[in-house]
Amino acid sequence: MENEEKLKNLIAKLEKIVAEFKQLGMPKSVQEEAVPEVNLQKEISELVPSEIEKLVPKERAARAVRMVLFPRYLEFCERNEKLYTLTEQRLKKGVARMLECVAKTSGDWQQAGKMFSRAIKALADSDFHMGRKKDQPKKYNDWIDNFCKSQEQFEKWLAKADEAE
Repeated sequence: MENEEKLKNLIAKLEKIVAEFKQLGMPKSVQEEAVPEVNLQKEISELVPSEIEKLVPKERAARAVRMVLFPRYLEFCERNEKLYTLTEQRLKKGVARMLECVAKTSGDWQQAGKMFSRAIKALADSDFHMGRKKDQPKKYNDWIDNFCKSQEQFEKWLAKADEAE
């Protein structure tokens, strides 16, 4: 009985997560894609409770990266989604940075998503990094090498985003 109650609470939390991501607003390319129906109760009930606790934050961050943040990066940084895909390495870096944003916002996932989005905008607004300077046409806006490389690198973009506000 106690496990059923925990499962119901977890399902309610997951449904809240989906609603939060809808509030963040998705780029057009993601809105047009069909999201497969998932039977959360069945999938979650197959997991052991300790595995759920480990899975949820990382999976939640991975969903944010897949559904909202990486598509937003592609759009803002004018990257071709067919040529620049979300590889496992890019996903891993994005998830790490998203979880850092969650920690910085004391667990507020919505604020963490906004924080990450502001960093993307700061990168896209940089004429140097976007190759918009006449004397420097090379772009320095790679997801791994220039944006999500490390916590320190990402924090530089967060600082630039704060300066822009």
